[in-house]
Amino acid sequence: MCVECGLNPCDARCPNADEEKAIFNCVMCGYPIVDGDFYWDSRDGCICEDCLYEMRREEILEMCGEPLKKAVMEEY
Repeated sequence: MCVECGLNPCDARCPNADEEKAIFNCVMCGYPIVDGDFYWDSRDGCICEDCLYEMRREEILEMCGEPLKKAVMEEY
């Protein structure tokens, strides 16, 4: 177990972690996105697969610029 982060293997942000070159960093959690990882290139920045799966559908729609709309009966 690592003295710095308390995990085994180390958290990617730990100074003792194995150095795998980050291509991007997730804008939600800050973890590195490395070669072979899946991610979403959203308007707000790259979001890792783990964060994407934890997001509510409404959050994803809002990030795509398509928020839910409320139905209102029109009177004539």
